[in-house]
Amino acid sequence: MLRWVRLTLASMLLTCMLGLFQPTYADGIYRFTSCWQNSSINMTGTGFASAVDKGGPMTEWAGAPATVKIVRGKPVCTYMDPKQMASLFTNSAAGGVNKFSEKFNGGGKVVAQDSMMFSFIAPKGTTIKKDATTLFDVNNNNAPVQTKLLSNLAEVKSDPIITFTNTFQVSETLDDVEAFINNSEDPLNAFINFVPDGTAVAVTSSIGCAVGDPIAPGQTCVFSFDLPPNTRNWAFEAFADGGSLFPIFDLVATDIPEPPSVILLGLGLLGLLINWRKIARRA
Repeated sequence: MLRWVRLTLASMLLTCMLGLFQPTYADGIYRFTSCWQNSSINMTGTGFASAVDKGGPMTEWAGAPATVKIVRGKPVCTYMDPKQMASLFTNSAAGGVNKFSEKFNGGGKVVAQDSMMFSFIAPKGTTIKKDATTLFDVNNNNAPVQTKLLSNLAEVKSDPIITFTNTFQVSETLDDVEAFINNSEDPLNAFINFVPDGTAVAVTSSIGCAVGDPIAPGQTCVFSFDLPPNTRNWAFEAFADGGSLFPIFDLVATDIPEPPSVILLGLGLLGLLINWRKIARRA
C-alpha cells in the first residue's frame, strides 16, 4: 500500500514538475514608450496616428505631453506630468488593432517644437511604422504635421533581452541604460504615465554599446539583465542624444505572472513525498 501511494505521488509530482521548470518570466505582453516631436515651424498637432510595422496587435495606446529636461548636461525627453494619467488620448481594443487615429482630448495639443510620449501595449517583437506614426491637425482637415521620432523603437527579442537600432542618419551617444524591478505601478496600464521607481539592477550591454559609446547609424545594441526570484515586474530605459536638444528615449516594461497553480501543487506534492519517505524509513 505504501509503495503504491509513493508511486502515485511521484507520478503526479513529475507531471507538475514539467511546468515547474518552465520560464517564469513575462507572458509576452509589453509596454513600449517612445518620444515624438512636432518638428514643424508653426503647425499644431491635435491628433495622433500610428500603425504596426511587424508583430502586433496593440491592445492599449495612449499619448501624454512631454518635455525636454537637461540631466547631467544631456537633453532628456520625459513626461511633463509624471505619475499622472495620459491626457492627450487613451484607448483600447479587446482584440487589438494594427493601426489607430486619435483626436486629442479636451483641446489638447502639441505645438511646434514640443514633444509627446506615445505608449502602447503589444506582444513581443512588435514594432511600429515610423512613416505611419504622425501628429495631425483635426482643425485643418486632419492635415499631417511634420513629426520627428526621438526614439530607437526598442524591441523585445526574448525576456528580458531588449534590442534597439540607431535609425537616425547621424551617430548618437548612449547616455544611460537602466533597468528596474518591482516598480510600484503596473507598467501594463498604458493609460498611466509610468515612470520606473523600483530597485535598480545591473544591465549587460553588447560590445560597443556601453554608456558613453557612440552608436553609429544602423548599429544594433543588445541589453539584458537578470531577474531575481519573486520579481513582480521590470522596466528598461535607454537614454541617448544626437547632439544638443536632440534627446532619444526608449522604455520597455512588463509584469511577470504569478506561478501557475500546477507549480504550487507540485511543490505541495514534493513535500508529501518527502514526508512519506521519512515515514517509510521509520517503519
